[in-house]
Amino acid sequence: MTIAEAKQAFIRTLIENDHLYASFEERNEHTINITFHGENLKDINVSVTCIEAGDDAIVASVTCYDLFNFEDKYSAGLIACNKANEDNMMVKFYIDEDNDVVVKTTLLFNGYGVDAEFNPGVVFTLALQVMLSVEDEYPNFAKAKFN
Repeated sequence: MTIAEAKQAFIRTLIENDHLYASFEERNEHTINITFHGENLKDINVSVTCIEAGDDAIVASVTCYDLFNFEDKYSAGLIACNKANEDNMMVKFYIDEDNDVVVKTTLLFNGYGVDAEFNPGVVFTLALQVMLSVEDEYPNFAKAKFN
């Protein structure tokens, strides 16, 4: 499957599940941004990026950027990330070079094993998992940032 085919398959999955998110937009040839509405955070923006990784292999990366900036409280941000990583096995929380909290998960579809072929439903489930993890951890990050 090509990246273009994978992207179109993912868009079809988004359209079929439009009751689970607020909106989506195609950012470029590899990335689609999805906006979810949460209870703790009004808009949760999740980016899904698919890139080719060799013959018949696709890497799907699902990321939420800029949750909080911890430039002024870096160690509090690291402690909050460590706690979030203990609580969430499916995603990782980290602070990037701009001191922003990033939430990310990645899956390789390589033609072998359980996830042999690109599966847009699995990628959408990962996007939901990132959103739910952000929603669950948001109060802890807010506490670390503002206390």
